[in-house]
Amino acid sequence: MEIMILPLIGQMRHIEMLSSAPAVLYRWLMHMLSAMILVMILAIAVLFWPIPYAGFDVDPLTATVTFVEPGSAAAQAGLQLGESCPPARQPPMGCGAYPA
Repeated sequence: MEIMILPLIGQMRHIEMLSSAPAVLYRWLMHMLSAMILVMILAIAVLFWPIPYAGFDVDPLTATVTFVEPGSAAAQAGLQLGESCPPARQPPMGCGAYPA
């Protein structure tokens, strides 16, 4: 009797593996679809949201201008080294508008 049960158990395992194959395929397809959507979002952000270089660098700790490229928009606007810039969430007052 035991000899008859063992082949049935082997067949049951085979049936379980066949029934889980669609779930594995579905999960793999969902992961691939999610990855493709994330790549498309990143590509659209890069293409349609370019951040132009203004021609100056700011130290993030002190919020002071550390470099101004000659002939850039920042240099034409009169931005100079050592000026302090307001935080991005403040009303636009321009660099150097805060009293020392």
